Amino acid sequence: MTQENFMTQLMSQISITTFWKVMMITMLIGLILAVIQLIGKWKIFKKAGRKGWEAIIPLYSTWILMTEVAKLNWWWFLILFAPSLITINLGKFGIILTLLELFITLLTNYNIAKNILGNEGLDLTAGQI
Repeated sequence: MTQENFMTQLMSQISITTFWKVMMITMLIGLILAVIQLIGKWKIFKKAGRKGWEAIIPLYSTWILMTEVAKLNWWWFLILFAPSLITINLGKFGIILTLLELFITLLTNYNIAKNILGNEGLDLTAGQI
């Protein structure tokens, strides 16, 4: 094996090792953030008078948050997930739908804060904007 091939192979191994270290750190950070989000959702459900385990079930928890805790109409839930269900390239319309999803998320958070915390919650929602 020549010196050049050895160095190329060594650099390739170092890059792969570094890549996997970065991936593991990223996955660990993602897991920590998911646990923090789950704890927060669990507490919101408890304060709203719901069972905490309902926060674990993905679509069901979003449905409960939007319709019962935030007291939004059921069609807001459909509008929130409609862009995700469309799998074609939407171009500029896709950007509009993404902004609509952001608006619905902020509206839901605003209503959750208003219904659970009263006027104090409105300050929390304003901080998100």
